[in-house]
Amino acid sequence: MLTGKRSYSMTAYFNTISDEKFDHQSARQMIYFKTRRKEIEDTPLNEPLSHDMLTSMIIKNTLRDGNYIETDEANRSMTDSEIRVNLLDRISNGMHKINF
Repeated sequence: MLTGKRSYSMTAYFNTISDEKFDHQSARQMIYFKTRRKEIEDTPLNEPLSHDMLTSMIIKNTLRDGNYIETDEANRSMTDSEIRVNLLDRISNGMHKINF
């Protein structure tokens, strides 16, 4: 799974945290990313996190990353926009089939 959540439960999840129904998918994704970041921040360092693509992208180049090396700005953590683009790229390329 890409995000660690079932796709059909995400809509119900967003409808429970807000009275507004979001029409734009990118707005819903950004809220989901921020919610997941908050969950990761609230999790103690000694507790394991779920092994999904979204969590891996969020913790990349942070203290939670197993390969973390403190250097300069080149190794900053990914922004929500960068994560959204990478996830959409993985989904679209996973559905595309090439016939030779």
